[in-house]
Amino acid sequence: MTTSSGVGGDPATTSVGSTVASSSSGGEMCGGAGPGTTGLDSEEQAFLQIINEYRAQNNLGPLAACTSLNRAAQGHSEDMRDQDYFSHTGLDNSSPWDRACDACYDLGCGPSTAMAENIAAGNSGAAATFDQWKNSPGHNANMLGASFTVIGIGRATGGGTYGVYWTNVFGGSSEPSCN
Repeated sequence: MTTSSGVGGDPATTSVGSTVASSSSGGEMCGGAGPGTTGLDSEEQAFLQIINEYRAQNNLGPLAACTSLNRAAQGHSEDMRDQDYFSHTGLDNSSPWDRACDACYDLGCGPSTAMAENIAAGNSGAAATFDQWKNSPGHNANMLGASFTVIGIGRATGGGTYGVYWTNVFGGSSEPSCN
């Protein structure tokens, strides 16, 4: 069983079985680094290559992996796996913007930042996850968002209902926390 959900991009966009909505944190100052790792595993690296090839085919620039957004994405994937849920809203009521801010992506701390999040569950491989999102209008819009220049990719395996949880966090600008 696989499932996916997207948030960000166009607030009016919907995906089958989920809504795509826009939100922001309350503008709090960046907290400490969140859970998760800063490096990408081989499947996450494969996803980065696939999405950048897709963006090039659509005359868009590549997305750069962003360390702080990787932390936010990995932390959310691990949280969904460990606490066995599937949602853009964490069980602590955190939003994608809250998690980006907590991972020190300072641009996630403001109310008007261009950001989006895609989540998927049940696919172990990058290609299957990419295809699932490509075939969903809301997720596809996030992957092809012209305002996005950086991405965080997180994948957690080995537990929960679906066994594998993916999160992509898209950001509108690189900043020092991305290095």
